[in-house]
Amino acid sequence: MHNKGSAAAVLRLLVVVVGVAALLCHDSAARCAEMSHTAPGAYKAFYTQQPEWAPCRPSTTLECTVITVPQDYAQPRGATLNLAISRLPAATNHRRGSLLVNPGGPGVSGLTFPLAFEESRLRAGYDIIGFDPRGVGRSTRLTCTGAAPPLPSDSRPDDRELIEAFNVAEQREMNCRDGGDLPRSTVTSADSVRDMDIIRSVLGESRISMLGFSYATYLTALYGTMFPDRLDRNVLDSSVGPQWIWREQFMQQAIAARENVEAWADWVAARHVRFILGETRAQVLATVEELGARLAEQPRDGVDRSVLDAYLGIATRYRAAWDLPAEVISALRGPDRGSADDATAAIKPLAAVSLPDSANAVFDAVVCEGIWPRDPATYLTDMRLYRERYPYGLGVLRAAPNGCLFRTAGSGGASLTRDYPQGLVVQGTGDTQTRYEGGRQMAAALGHRLLTVTDTGDHAMFLSNFCARSLVEDYLLSGALPGEGSACAGEPRAPESWPGRTILDRTRELMDRKRLGGSGHKREPWTR
Repeated sequence: MHNKGSAAAVLRLLVVVVGVAALLCHDSAARCAEMSHTAPGAYKAFYTQQPEWAPCRPSTTLECTVITVPQDYAQPRGATLNLAISRLPAATNHRRGSLLVNPGGPGVSGLTFPLAFEESRLRAGYDIIGFDPRGVGRSTRLTCTGAAPPLPSDSRPDDRELIEAFNVAEQREMNCRDGGDLPRSTVTSADSVRDMDIIRSVLGESRISMLGFSYATYLTALYGTMFPDRLDRNVLDSSVGPQWIWREQFMQQAIAARENVEAWADWVAARHVRFILGETRAQVLATVEELGARLAEQPRDGVDRSVLDAYLGIATRYRAAWDLPAEVISALRGPDRGSADDATAAIKPLAAVSLPDSANAVFDAVVCEGIWPRDPATYLTDMRLYRERYPYGLGVLRAAPNGCLFRTAGSGGASLTRDYPQGLVVQGTGDTQTRYEGGRQMAAALGHRLLTVTDTGDHAMFLSNFCARSLVEDYLLSGALPGEGSACAGEPRAPESWPGRTILDRTRELMDRKRLGGSGHKREPWTR
C-alpha cells in the first residue's frame, strides 16, 4: 500500500552517493595474495589444529568436530570463530583423499550433507566432508534482529506495491546490519574459501577434491583461483554464472521459469485432444491468462492469480509430471466442483515452494559482494518488465531491490582464473535456480568440461539424475572426464494416464520425490 514512508524511502534512495567498492579482502592486494597462497606464522596455529572427531547426534555414521578460524583474516591474532565440520568416513582403507561437499546457499547448512552420499560409490575413494560455513548453523552464527517484513506476494503488483518493495528492502537491511557475535563484514565468499583451506589442512590433505552445488560452484571456482595448487578434482554442479554475480543471477531465474512454462505449453498444445487447452503455445498461454484473470477477480479457496503464477513457475520444471499443471488448469476451468477443489488443494503446496524465504543474514551479507544498481529507477523499470514478461514463480521479486541497495557498492565478485587441473561443470537445461547459460559461462571461464543434462528442470544433477551421478563418480574416482559435448537425458516425460491416482496423490508423490517442503524435507531456496 502506498504511504508517505514509501515515497520518502524512494526519495532518500535518489540521493544515495555511490561509495567505495567493497573488497573481497580487507587489506591491500599484496596482503590478500599472501594470505591466499601461504600459511605464514600468524596463521600456523589454525592450519595445524588436530581435530577431535566424535559421532554427530543423532547420526550414527557421521562424525563431527569444531575448529577455530580467524574472524578477520586481515587480523589473524584477533578474534576467532568456530567452524563445525563433519566427516562420513570412506568405506575402504584405500581412500585417495577427502572430498569436500557443499549444498550451496549462501546461508545453508552443510553439516549433515555428507549423509546424502552414504550409498554413493564415492565412498570407495573418499572421506566425504561437510561443514557449516561461517555465520551458519553450528558454526558461529550471523543473525538478523527483529522480524523481517514480508516481501510482496503479488506476482503482478501495481506501481504502489513496487514502491513498497523499497521499504521492505530498507527494513531488511536495518534488521541485518548487525547480528550475533560476528561482524557482517567478515562474512564473504573469500572468507569462506580461506576457511575451506584451513579445513583441508586440518584434515591432513595437501590437496582436496570438491563437489559444490549451486552457490558452492562459485566457492569451488574461487578456491581454485586463490589456492590453485591445493585443489584436486573438482565438480561444479548447477553452476552460477560468473558474469552474473549476483543480481543478474536472480533475474535469470525468472527467465528460466518463463522458458519452462513455454516448453510446457508446447507439450500441452501437442496434446490438445487430451487437455483441450489450446492447439498452439500461444493458445495454451492465452488459456492460462484467461484463468488467471478470473482468479484475480474471484479467488477460489485461497487460490488467486498470484498463487497460480507461483505454481506454474515450480510445477513446469518437472517434465515427468507435466500433465499435472495441465490437469489442474483444466479442472479449474471446468464445471466439476469436486475436481476444482482437488486442483486448488494440489496447487497450494507447490505454490508455497516459490514463496520467498524470510531474511537470511548470511545470504544478505554475501550477495552484496556483487554490484547492485544505485538508481531506484533501474529497479522500477526492471520490476515493471518482469511483472509483465516473467510473472511465473513470482519472477518480479527477482528484479526487486534488496538490502544491498542501501550499502556501499560491491566489487562485482572475484575475477576467476584457472591454474589447476581441468574439472567438470554439470548443468541442466531447464534449471530455474541456476540457468543453463550460467553453467556454459563457468565452463568456458575455467576451461572445464561441460556435461549437459537435457530436457530437465531439476537442480543439483548429481542428486537427481542417475547418468550424471555415474559420470561424476567415474571422474572423481578415476580422473576420467566425460568426453566433449557429453550429455545425459532428463527424466522421461509424463505418461498418458495414471490409473487410480488423483491430482492430489500425484502432487504429493512429486513433492516427496523432489523433496519439496514438508516435515523433514529440504525446501528449495527461492534465490539460491
